[in-house]
Parts: sequence; C-alpha cells; structure tokens
Amino acid sequence: MTDIEYRFLHNTEELTQFVDLQCLIWDMSDRNAVPSNIIHAMIIAGGVAIGAYEREQLIGMSMSLPYFKGRVVALWSHMTGVHPAYQSHHIGFKLKQIQREWAIENGYKQIRWTFDPLQRGNANFNMAMLGATANIYHINLYGNQLGNLNAGLPTDRVEVMWQLDDPRVARLATHREPVPVTTSFPQENFILSIKDDEVISVPPETIDSFQWYFVQIPHDVNELKQSKLQFIRKWQSEIRNILQYMFKRDCALVDFIIEPDRCFYVLGVVDKEY
Repeated sequence: MTDIEYRFLHNTEELTQFVDLQCLIWDMSDRNAVPSNIIHAMIIAGGVAIGAYEREQLIGMSMSLPYFKGRVVALWSHMTGVHPAYQSHHIGFKLKQIQREWAIENGYKQIRWTFDPLQRGNANFNMAMLGATANIYHINLYGNQLGNLNAGLPTDRVEVMWQLDDPRVARLATHREPVPVTTSFPQENFILSIKDDEVISVPPETIDSFQWYFVQIPHDVNELKQSKLQFIRKWQSEIRNILQYMFKRDCALVDFIIEPDRCFYVLGVVDKEY
C-alpha cells in the first residue's frame, strides 16, 4: 500500500471530500451527513478534523468538537471512519492516536464518542485496542434515519470514555498487543449469552457479585439482520436491559474478548468519574 499521509484540516475547501466519504462508509444519504461548512465551524469553535490521504484521495477521517456536560470537559469524537477498501490496515487506529495526541496537547484529559454495542469490530477496536470504557447507554440515539447499515434496528449506542492518561491507554497507544483484563471466563459470570439460537439473560435481581461479568454479542450482526432480524431485535433488547441495569450498579464495559465461537464484553466495577 502507498504511504498514507495524515493531515490536520483547516478550511472548507479541504473538507469537500468529507461528505462523500461519510456517505460511503456508513451508507447514508447526503441529508444525514455532516456538511463541510459545519465541520469547518467545529474547527473554528475549538474542534479538530483529521484526514488520512493516499495521494490526494481522502480515505479516512476523524472530526471532533469540545464537550461540556456538568463538570465534565472532554473532546467529543463525532465521527471516525475509513474507506471500506482501506479498512483493516490500522488507519483508524492511527487517526485515533493522532486525535489523542492533539487532545493532550490542547488540555483535554478524555475523549468521548458513541458506538453500536452490537458491532463486534467497533467493540473490539474501542475496548481492546484503544482501552476505552463505557457506562452510559443511549436508546435509539439517532432515530431511524441514520443510514442503511442501521436499518431494521433502533440506533442504540453506548457512550465511550477514553481516559487519555490511563496507563492501559498509554500502553496500547504504542501498538502493543492488547492484554485482556482477565483470562478466566467462567460460564456463571455470563449474564447474557446465546444457546441454540436463544438469548439467555440472567434476571437482574438474581445476578451475583463477581469481579467480572460477561455479555455476549453477535459475531456478525449485519449478516444476521438479513436472515434473523427478530432474533437480533430480541438480542438488542436484552443487551439494552442488562447494560442499563449493570451501569446503574457502577459497572462499565472495560474489555472485549473474541473467541472462535463467541465474542463478549467484560464488565467490571469502576471508580472513574463519568
């Protein structure tokens, strides 16, 4: 692959390719994409836009803006994505690390964003590769008009907190292999799992106290939506209920595990301020 160049973008002219790339990555209409003039306004207001280029073709992008909520000050990462033909080449990881470095240089201690908790690739990237955590659940955050990739399901999202000075985050930033927070996965710690195409969810009032809890998600939700949409809707509903309950118990998603026959979140009690 040709060398990839990463640039900080500063004006509307540089952002003209952003709209087309958004529509391509998320299979959305122009109506739902962020216009280049709005991205430019975000930059003027203290945000940042980063582009990944092969020659002069934009193949990856990230856009962020300041976030203020209560006592929390952070950088909100609204969108990070890579052209489908260039995915799995660490471009997204590099974009996030450049974003992290920029945030630290500009006084931010954390970056936040949202993602679909049913998407295995995003879960692994955010939790295992970046070291982010999450304990806020948004129901149908973007409504039903976000894009074809989300068709058929409510746009539920979990909100990520990426603590930039966390030792695990700093270690992962050096491209070191992720080290799971635990390597023991007893079945009794699974509070949501799948058996014979049935969603097995532990009633919240019967959940025992453990150091770690596990919540299974699909290996490929997009494929299953084509053949088993009702099953995926049930799975999403159970994940929504169990995560909302566990988040109220001061638990957070802290890691993600992929095995040959299943993949699942690791939840644990956290003392970080959200």
